[in-house]
Amino acid sequence: MSCEQAVSATLTQLAQVETLIAAVTAACQSENDTAGEQMAADALASVKLAEKILGDISADCAADAPMPMAVPSPDILASSVSPIASNFSVGQYIATGSKIPPSAAPDIVGAFRMAGNVARYSYDDPMVYPGQQGVSHLHEFVGNTAVDYTTTFNSLRTTGNGTTQGGPVNRSGYWAPALLLGNDIRVPDYWNIYYKRVPSTSSHLPVGASVAPLPTGLRMKSQNVTYKNATTGVSGSFDAVLASIQVGQQFCVTVEFPNLWDGQRIDCADHMAHMSVPVWDGNQGKFIAPAGYGALIPTITLFRFYTRQAGEDFTIAEFSSDRMMNAAPGSTGHANYWEGWDTPTFRSIEANALEKLLNCSDGQIGDGSQLKRPSGFTFDQTPTRIALSDVTTTAPKVLIP
Repeated sequence: MSCEQAVSATLTQLAQVETLIAAVTAACQSENDTAGEQMAADALASVKLAEKILGDISADCAADAPMPMAVPSPDILASSVSPIASNFSVGQYIATGSKIPPSAAPDIVGAFRMAGNVARYSYDDPMVYPGQQGVSHLHEFVGNTAVDYTTTFNSLRTTGNGTTQGGPVNRSGYWAPALLLGNDIRVPDYWNIYYKRVPSTSSHLPVGASVAPLPTGLRMKSQNVTYKNATTGVSGSFDAVLASIQVGQQFCVTVEFPNLWDGQRIDCADHMAHMSVPVWDGNQGKFIAPAGYGALIPTITLFRFYTRQAGEDFTIAEFSSDRMMNAAPGSTGHANYWEGWDTPTFRSIEANALEKLLNCSDGQIGDGSQLKRPSGFTFDQTPTRIALSDVTTTAPKVLIP
């Protein structure tokens, strides 16, 4: 048995002890046995301390273990991938007869927005560790329910349901490090996903760039992460924002992906170098596109919301990647994206919501149609916490099949 396996097994046993202590506490309370109740409380505190120490040991185990080998992705050319038609009736997931949304002006970008829930947690990363099961830090997956270490573009487009609006119409994969509270995974209330872009005729186009469709099969990683108290609107560092979150307030983690593409590759070794962002040119008074990155695609932004519950201590939060790397809490935040849309649907989103500068929300496409919310979708996903020991390197925790 490995170090991490031994710690996991012990944590499971301690969780069972906690259940027994809770039963003893309830019995003491019913009998007004304050001395017994205090002894039970002391025992519970000891168990909690043991769990914290074991959590630290687990982190040390992970730090001392040989790091898995990332598989450098060779440059994958856009010309090597073709759209794959949906293998179901798309129309059943799209409602018609909705109003055309208003213009987004004076904003300069058209917007398409939708929401989603977490599909699963696993130690997989099909971009960084393709074909290697359970070697990554723990990830939270939204979108295609079938994404795992074996995923290919073909499987992305032909298998799995979808946990965002439109269900399998959007079989894209979105994943990020799980947020941990001690030995628990903290499940977000929901995700919001935005796609925004200036119209092709806009005077706000970066100099040297022209609008391009979202590339088929695009894969990318972003480390552009910000933190905010969504209730008060105050942004700041990971630690400072978490310390400000009161019971009932929402913590928001935002990841924005770059929007300038090199027009050639849909992935590369570090999953980032084929993408860039506009740079401000003070002489011209405009944003410009760096040389070689002239294809402007929609800016994809991911928002994760966590409402603090009574009894929760958000100041102990960290990402699973922080723990694996023994890094400062919040310092390793990032997210990954793998495009897997029904192509005609997303082209309609680009032509209407984005190109017509519309303010579309709740899955509105901008042509009077709207992506339906998946069955069971909620803005308050439960359970809010999952024991870290419930997920193993070979068995993901599936929330939505």
